[in-house]
Amino acid sequence: MVTHMNIEIIDRAFAVFIGLGAAAGVAIVIALIVLLIAYAAKGSGAPGKNKAAPAGAGAPSPAPQGPDTELAAVIAAAITAYRGEGAPRIVVRSIRRVR
Repeated sequence: MVTHMNIEIIDRAFAVFIGLGAAAGVAIVIALIVLLIAYAAKGSGAPGKNKAAPAGAGAPSPAPQGPDTELAAVIAAAITAYRGEGAPRIVVRSIRRVR
């Protein structure tokens, strides 16, 4: 015997399955787009590839920033954030490890 309650449960289950199917379909479409982009980037000489540049070609690379300069910037930003907006400008000139 089919009652109003049974029909309502079936309708809700149908809505859940439709929602799950739509979400899975969107995820599949996004995955296919990412795969197509990766495939297109393989043949186009994307920046991530390791291709040797001819000698003397291109602009000279800037001096690499070592981890010390990056660490100094992070520490200065953390101290400034901790002290608040009215804090004077902080400059970290050197870092040494304490053991």
